[in-house]
This record gives sequence, structure tokens and C-alpha cells, in this order.
Amino acid sequence: MDFPRLQFEQIGPRRLKVTRTFLYYDKSHKCLLMAPEGFVFDGASVPKLLRWYADPLDFSLEAACFHDLLTRCRGVLPLGYATPFRRYTRLEADQLFRQINQDFGVTWHRVRTGYRGVRLGGWWPWIRGTPGVLRLVPEG
Repeated sequence: MDFPRLQFEQIGPRRLKVTRTFLYYDKSHKCLLMAPEGFVFDGASVPKLLRWYADPLDFSLEAACFHDLLTRCRGVLPLGYATPFRRYTRLEADQLFRQINQDFGVTWHRVRTGYRGVRLGGWWPWIRGTPGVLRLVPEG
């Protein structure tokens, strides 16, 4: 199945800005998710030490965008960003990252590698998120 692609512009090193509101249907939870125009994210985060094995460009930017979106607000998107409204656990956000990568044609090996990466390293940004509050541009 062909999916529409995320439209973005690069605004700095490892900083991408959504230039047109992007929708994705999460079939596992029967929920339509929205990444708003103006949302800034950093793509797939891969520690420098591991980039010999997995490059950030090996993963779908759509998956990275929605994972960053959910992480930044700790799974509680503002009203209207998830229809119907629902809360995502960290596990569900990571599983969504895996599913979107699969939907956008990332190889199974990279999907598995990326999923393991967000499961192992995603706890730190998750605990720094603010439930229900979405800052379009991250602090710092």
C-alpha cells in the first residue's frame, strides 16, 4: 500500500520541520494521528557510537516524527491530535514506530534494529516529556 509522504524542510543539523500537516492512521488502535505543520523533530536518533551499524537515514522520517511527537508529550497528545482521543504508553509509542517503519518500506532487519533501539534508549526522552502539552519546537 502506498502512503502519502511527510513533507518537511531541514532547518538545521538534525532539525526537521513539518511543512504540511501530516496524518497517519494507527490501525492497531483505530486512531487517526496528526503531526501539525510547524512541528520540529530530529529524525531517528542513533548514538554516534552505533552509526557504523545503523544510520539515522535507515529509518522512516514518518516513524521518527510520530515517535518524537508521542515522546515529547509522554503519550498524551493534545485534543485533536489523536482521533478518537487516547493515551499511548511508551511501549505503544515504540510499537507505532515499528509499524510506521514497516508501512513505509523499511527492511525487516532495520525495523527490528530501530525498535530495539527505541526500547533501550527511549526512556530518557520519555520521562522528560510533559503529558498533554506539545511544544512544536523542542526546548534546548
